[in-house]
Amino acid sequence: MRWTGLTLAALAGCSVAPPPAPPPPAPAVETAQESYQRAERLFMEGDFEATLSNCERALQLDPHHEPARTLRQEVQFILGADRVTRFAAAQTRLAKLEGWLEMGRQHLFFGDLAQAELCALLALDLAPLLLPEMDVELRLAQAQALLDWVRVCREED
Repeated sequence: MRWTGLTLAALAGCSVAPPPAPPPPAPAVETAQESYQRAERLFMEGDFEATLSNCERALQLDPHHEPARTLRQEVQFILGADRVTRFAAAQTRLAKLEGWLEMGRQHLFFGDLAQAELCALLALDLAPLLLPEMDVELRLAQAQALLDWVRVCREED
């Protein structure tokens, strides 16, 4: 009969230690190139805010990563142009709102209550579409005051 080391150790009352566990895997370290590649994919999907944050991450990891710097500049331009477009649209709505208020006041002055009310309601609809820096509360108050005057005038008739 053949005796092995393990069998002899078991007969002798010795215990054999289990093999050591393998070391845990090292945490994945993201590279600037990986962040940049993710940014490119997000750019193609049209998610410009996420693209910008991934470009920033790539540049944190490698301040000299030129593709990330170039993409970041392109996205900043796009986002800036988009902000300008939104502001221009809000300016147009503001001009329309002020026009509705002025026409409503004129209709009220000349006694055309139905048209004055319509103008006030249109102004009330436009006010929430303005940007916060455009005194939305003031515009809402002006439109509501016009509507209130229309109602007061109707009660007097």
